[in-house]
Amino acid sequence: MISGIKRAAIYDPATGTVVQFNKISPEGEFKICEPIEVESGKGGTVYAGDDSSVTLKTYDVSNYSQLETWMDNETPVRMVIEGVEEHILWYESVPLVVKKNYEGGVGKLNSLSITLSKKGGTHNIYALKNLLLGALGAAWPTDEDNDGKVDNVTYTTASGSDPDYSISASKYQKISSDGTAIVTGKIEFEFPIQGATLIAAVDLYINMNTFNSHTLTVKDFSGSSLTSDTDTSDSNTLSVTTPANTYKISYEFVNLEMSSTATDETQIAVPYTGTDANNYTNINY
Repeated sequence: MISGIKRAAIYDPATGTVVQFNKISPEGEFKICEPIEVESGKGGTVYAGDDSSVTLKTYDVSNYSQLETWMDNETPVRMVIEGVEEHILWYESVPLVVKKNYEGGVGKLNSLSITLSKKGGTHNIYALKNLLLGALGAAWPTDEDNDGKVDNVTYTTASGSDPDYSISASKYQKISSDGTAIVTGKIEFEFPIQGATLIAAVDLYINMNTFNSHTLTVKDFSGSSLTSDTDTSDSNTLSVTTPANTYKISYEFVNLEMSSTATDETQIAVPYTGTDANNYTNINY
């Protein structure tokens, strides 16, 4: 499921309190959205929800006090994991279980085992390379409400006339001019990990309008910007290293100046935010 872990964080989405783990054992256990199947009346099986659990073993034992408080109070918490290749976004709020592991042998370290689990229902939990797809909750370019816009993307007309939106060739978000305007598209997701180097990129298939910029921003729990990177060329990638108090990542993947010609359009393939600086093109998982 996951080839290795660089960092992990457990956090309370109600208060923004975060506990980060930097010393993690490779002995973790991961079960992400495995289907629960029950026997149907006709002798077959039917889907009855998801079964997910994550157990981390960490040597950051100084974090035990906050974890114990959360466990004793049954505080609903979430977890994100920065992996070597894939990352886990556990956006289901559930109580945790933490256990101390005492090692008596010479040279062995004490550790903590932390478990989050949920069974039943459809889970908002993802193992992926492109972190933006966890924010979308589906593959690009899903449009379940048929409004022409990729679901869970924030589109804003900063000035001028609203453009027309549609899904093109089951792959692209098409934005067609309906008069002069400035239009932005933005995706945000929770990623409260300090010290991660994230890159962002966007792939424009057709751009008859004017691409002004794209911007990657790191925010704290209150929504204030901590650091950002911006560029006026869609062919250049962006990069930020997440500082202390990081809580949310915001990628404004396009700022477009729409043409006054109604037929002018821009088609956007899947944008990317993650840690792979070399193989990010069209990572749709």
